[in-house]
Amino acid sequence: MQEGWDWLNYHKSGQVLAMDEADEEWAEVCINFSAENGSIKGAYEARVEASGSVMTAWDSGNQIPLEEVKQYRVSHLVKVA
Repeated sequence: MQEGWDWLNYHKSGQVLAMDEADEEWAEVCINFSAENGSIKGAYEARVEASGSVMTAWDSGNQIPLEEVKQYRVSHLVKVA
């Protein structure tokens, strides 16, 4: 939403800056982006945190059991460049 619809066409790369390796409850990430012609570029840093869980199937087909997996949300977002 911050960058508008053009965001869908930008080149993006990301990296994990820090994370909760023990419980996998949060991660600090950086996402760099740029327009194909280089006219627009920038970066965001975000904190992603576990926020409940959802039931999902790991595969498709008949009688696939559902498993509970963590759901995540962005709790903090800052444009840094």
